[in-house]
Amino acid sequence: MALGVILGLIGGLALGGALATLALQRRMANQDAELRVARRGTQELERTRDELARLQADAGALREERARLSEQLRAAEDAAARDRATLDFELSRLNEAFAAQSQNVMDRIVVQLSEISGRQGEERDRTLRATVGPVADLLQRFEQHVHEVEKDRKEAYGGITSQVESLRRSQEQLTVET
Repeated sequence: MALGVILGLIGGLALGGALATLALQRRMANQDAELRVARRGTQELERTRDELARLQADAGALREERARLSEQLRAAEDAAARDRATLDFELSRLNEAFAAQSQNVMDRIVVQLSEISGRQGEERDRTLRATVGPVADLLQRFEQHVHEVEKDRKEAYGGITSQVESLRRSQEQLTVET
């Protein structure tokens, strides 16, 4: 019987050792799997850190670009204001010149009409046409010139306005991106 107990004890120890070895092997396999997961997590964390650093650098560059574009926008707005003031001054000057020239022409016409009124018939009509024709042509050319200057002013102002609007949209887009 002692032999049976000893053999049972040895068998139990052998079986227990085998089971303990299996449990230790499973535990090691689980720890190896956890270690692989932890390494993957560490690698992913490093990639995320690198991406965060890149994004922070991009954000800094975008802030610098925004500041540069804001300065360009302010400069363009200042230039547009100066151009508008210059164009308004020139238009005012042209209007004054046109008014003075018109008054001179009208004065000459009145004098010539007074002189002509003493004459009769065809001679009066010919003289009137000869006198008024060049004046009317002069006035028409002058008016056309004023219209061209006004058109140029509007085109220049429109160009400046579109540039300022483009800069404003760029700044808004950069603000959104930032």
